[in-house]
Amino acid sequence: MSDVQTPTLDRIDASTSFDRRRAAMRAAWTPEVEAYAASLVQEIDFARRLREFREAVGLSQRQVAAITGEDQGDISRLEHRELNPSVERMNRILSRLRAYADRTVVKTADPAPISTRPLTTASTAAAYLCAIHDDEDSDFTILKLQKLLYYAQGYALALLRRPLFPERIKAWEHGPVIPQLWKAYQDDTGILPRPTDLDLLSLDPQVRAILDRVYTDYGQYAAWALRNMTHEERPWVETPRNEEIGRRLMADFFAERLHAPGPRS
Repeated sequence: MSDVQTPTLDRIDASTSFDRRRAAMRAAWTPEVEAYAASLVQEIDFARRLREFREAVGLSQRQVAAITGEDQGDISRLEHRELNPSVERMNRILSRLRAYADRTVVKTADPAPISTRPLTTASTAAAYLCAIHDDEDSDFTILKLQKLLYYAQGYALALLRRPLFPERIKAWEHGPVIPQLWKAYQDDTGILPRPTDLDLLSLDPQVRAILDRVYTDYGQYAAWALRNMTHEERPWVETPRNEEIGRRLMADFFAERLHAPGPRS
């Protein structure tokens, strides 16, 4: 009788989907490997963000060192991932750079203020998007909803000088997220259900106009594509992970994108 062979990673059939192979690989990881992989991703992201932020602001590595209190050689090594910084060190460096950038931006003589009065709530805006999404949109998940709401908030701040909703948006690992809505929809792992108790016509016309335009502009993209798009945009890039994305930063960024006159910090 032949020995019973236990399936291993090298015996997985080549036709197995990438997702299944990746899942099998991750299942074999120890907690130590998981922690190392997570730290590696964070280090790569930090090195990229540090370099891109420095270049965008027009700073040399020597100037970054002076601003952050770091050694100039360490700044170079951090950008080339030759050091293994702690999370606290990474956040401290990025926070000091952001504070420096905020202090040095020239203020206009008469900056247009951003009202603190929201047009609606995040939950109402989310329900509206759930109600109007295309029947053929088979990727309308919580990830996609979060990114659409981020763009809607940006549009409202840039075009109307008002937040669409009062809830704060934070820079999580996979892009901008409204934590309250994440909790509200965390059990919905597939396509989000349409609301049954929402009167679409009862919403403020400005709210509907913003959300309709955002879905027209971004609803065509898959959830993961939207996630990747936000990773290339200043609001997420310039905000330390898990911290709030500033409304002024969003207003400026989307004003430039939409060619609308935007307030400056």
